[in-house]
Amino acid sequence: MGSETRSTRSKTYKKELEDYDHRFTEIEYRALRAYLMNYSESAYFDWWSAKMVILSTCLFVVAILGGSYFLYQKEFERTGTILGSLLSSSGVLRWLATGQTEFLPSLDARAQKHVNAGAEMTRIHRLAKLYRSQLRTGAAPTDSTRWETQYKELLSAYKEASSYSVIREKAYQKYNTVELVCTEQRKRKDQVTEYLDAIKAQTEENNETNN
Repeated sequence: MGSETRSTRSKTYKKELEDYDHRFTEIEYRALRAYLMNYSESAYFDWWSAKMVILSTCLFVVAILGGSYFLYQKEFERTGTILGSLLSSSGVLRWLATGQTEFLPSLDARAQKHVNAGAEMTRIHRLAKLYRSQLRTGAAPTDSTRWETQYKELLSAYKEASSYSVIREKAYQKYNTVELVCTEQRKRKDQVTEYLDAIKAQTEENNETNN
């Protein structure tokens, strides 16, 4: 009876051990995926790489147009003039020639916010605290309207910059929480493994004794 109980427990724990192995993989995968997805929302995207891709594509198109020019010179003169006018009016040629940001203003502005977020957070936070203390003590500038506008702009910029840190912090917290779950599961797995080893050792000892 005792042998059957040990055998039943052994099978149960072995099955539980296999389940934990599958759950480890799933939990760790979800943790990593959640961490990367949350972190990527606030991570800096290299817009210069995007520019290089666009630049390479444009150079490829220019090369094809250049080859076509030699083959169909007369036809290309009229078409090329129209194409050149369109490109000039849209700012693409200026962007390619100078490396400035006329063509991708929104992307560059967003990237610049990410780059400057860390430094701006410290500076704006310090100014915001100073302005808040001045407001409490009544030491506001003479031009109260200008001061209030400046304060609101700084506070808004600070909140926007700090939101990146909040997103990162939430991602770290979520990742750490899942890590704790994995740690507890590993402890349980170790306990099950130790129990199985003990059963195996006891079984071998009993077999030797019986023999």
